[in-house]
Amino acid sequence: LVQKLEKLVTVNRPIRIHFTGCPNSCGQVQAADIGIMGGPAKKFDPESGKNKAVPGCKIFVGGRIGEDAHLAMDPYKTGIPLAEEDLIPELLEILQNEFGAVLKE
Repeated sequence: LVQKLEKLVTVNRPIRIHFTGCPNSCGQVQAADIGIMGGPAKKFDPESGKNKAVPGCKIFVGGRIGEDAHLAMDPYKTGIPLAEEDLIPELLEILQNEFGAVLKE
C-alpha cells in the first residue's frame, strides 16, 4: 500500500502510517500521522444491487509523538472498504489535503 502511494505522490517529510486490526489500538493508530484501524464497511454489490458488508477500516489523522504529543482520538473517516481501489483514493486525498502531498506526473 505504501509503495503504491509513494509512486503516486511526493511529500516534503516522512509520514508515519500505522495499521491495526485490533480495536484495542495495538498498532497505536492514534499516535500516527495516519492511522488505519480495521472496522466495518459496506460496498455496493452490482450483482445484487445492494450494499454488502466487506472488510473495512476507520482512518485517524493527526497523531503526534514527542514533546508536542497528541492522540487523534476521533476517526477522520469511517466505513472505508479495505480494497485498494477504495482505500488508496481516500489516502491520496488525506495526503494532499492534510500533508501537502503533490501528485507525481
